[in-house]
Amino acid sequence: MKRRFANWISGFRQPTKVSLTALLFVAFLAGLFGEGLKLGGKVLEEQCAANESAVANLEILTALHAIELQFVEQKNGTLVERISELPDKDEEVGKISEEVRVTSKQIAAQKRSLSDTRQNDLPRLSDQTSEICYKARFFDRLASFVSGIFTLILTIYLFYLGILVSDLSSRQQRQVRNDDSDHGIAPD
Repeated sequence: MKRRFANWISGFRQPTKVSLTALLFVAFLAGLFGEGLKLGGKVLEEQCAANESAVANLEILTALHAIELQFVEQKNGTLVERISELPDKDEEVGKISEEVRVTSKQIAAQKRSLSDTRQNDLPRLSDQTSEICYKARFFDRLASFVSGIFTLILTIYLFYLGILVSDLSSRQQRQVRNDDSDHGIAPD
């Protein structure tokens, strides 16, 4: 079995020091590239997590802001009802009435801003987060692929190195046998 394997391997080109060095260099480059991809993937994963957190926080803040606007609007409505119930409209009532009008305008502006945030900013940030998370997964898969190539190249290198060592060992054994036979010593 060992002989068959050796005969099968002898069909391959015998590795040289140059080819082994080149193979080791390619393995080194693949490993370096794979580590760079892993590092880039980790950075993107952290950014993905940060963006997901930002999206969740923005959703919570918009919900709280909407509740706050409802509360202010209800309070403003209550003030309007009280003003309308007052019999005499003096200067104080006029001031309160003006404050209610200004507050109503502010509430309307904040509602538009809140609506813009919900319709534009939130989906845009969510899309950016999805894109970053996709890139992070892609980098992770690519790094795994490159790591597999690195392992394959290193395995081939070790395989060729084994062939070289085996060839040197068999040459040494032949040399010893030849030396022994030249000196009249019988082989084992």
